[in-house]
This record gives sequence, C-alpha cells and structure tokens, in this order.
Amino acid sequence: MLSFPVHDNWRLAVTAVNRARRERCSMANLILPRLYLAGYTIASDSAELVRLGVTHVVSVLEHAPSLPKSIKEECRLHVKVADRAEANLLEKLDTTTSFIRAALNENDTNVVLVHCLMGISRSATVLCAYLIATKNMKVDQAINYVQSKRPIISPNTGFKEQLETYAKRHKQGTHSTQDSRRHDSGYSLLAKFREGIGFQIG
Repeated sequence: MLSFPVHDNWRLAVTAVNRARRERCSMANLILPRLYLAGYTIASDSAELVRLGVTHVVSVLEHAPSLPKSIKEECRLHVKVADRAEANLLEKLDTTTSFIRAALNENDTNVVLVHCLMGISRSATVLCAYLIATKNMKVDQAINYVQSKRPIISPNTGFKEQLETYAKRHKQGTHSTQDSRRHDSGYSLLAKFREGIGFQIG
C-alpha cells in the first residue's frame, strides 16, 4: 500500500498548525481592561489600533519599531532588548510597569498595547511583571493568567528567571522605591514625555 496519503495528511496537518499559530500571533488579546498584548503585526496596523482604541504603545524589540502616526511620540515606549535568555529585561521592568500604570491611571479612556515581534516572550514578560507589581501575583500565577488570555505566550527561560527576581524585589519592597514614591505623589512618566523628553531604554 502506498503511503503518500499518510505523508500528505501529515503535511496538511503541519500546515494547518502553522497557519493557526500565525493567525494567533496576528491577533491582539485583551489581558486586562484597556491593556492588550500582541505582536508587531498589530502594532504597525493603523486601522487595527484605531479599532482597538489604542493610545499608548510599549514596544519590546531589538530594533526601533515603525508605529502609525495615530500613536503620539510621547505615548510610545521602546524597550530595546533581544529575545534571548541572556538578554537583560529585568532592569527595564520597573520602567515598563510605570509607563503602563501611568497611562491607565491618567484617565479612563487610554488604552495600552504591549508588543514584541510575535507577542510570545518579551512582551508577555513585560505584562507578567506588570501583574506581579500591580496585582501581587506570583510568577506562575502571572504567566498562567496571561496564557489564559493569549495561549501562545511563553517567556524564555532567562526571562522567567528574571521575573522570579523581579517578584522577590517587589515583595521585599526594594523595587524602584523612588519610582513608587513618584507615582504616589502624582508623578507620571507621561508628564516627562509631554515635556519633550523622548523615551527609549536599552
């Protein structure tokens, strides 16, 4: 008996899985009210950003993104980091958390999109850090929660270890205490942007 149909079925199955994966990567997923996680496809799509009501974008990419003009310069944060286990994302998590919190707290209409290239590792780590800092979640709880909203997410092993460190610092109260005081006193990173200070960390 010829086995070609079996091979054809296998190839079709792999193709279908890859297509489904690409489709999931090209979607924006609502993680919390007014807070989305997505890949670069969504972040660079002007019509989709308008449809979602996105006003602020956090880009976690090795290279500077090209975002639609609908996102004001002062409402953008570029975190320059590669998707490698040895890359240091930990030192940037206080800033990303502060930016997201400031944007959401500024009013009830701001909407934040966090993205990397595929919306799987780097941006997911940033979202998990935000949940750890603002919802007092443990690392596993944060990852599981984000996965429940966007099943394809999977922070790399190095980023998971950095999240553990971030969670310990947060629990011990040693994470960016100066930044926390600024938020308590009404200080906002967004105010810095409006003063004409562009922002890229990396």
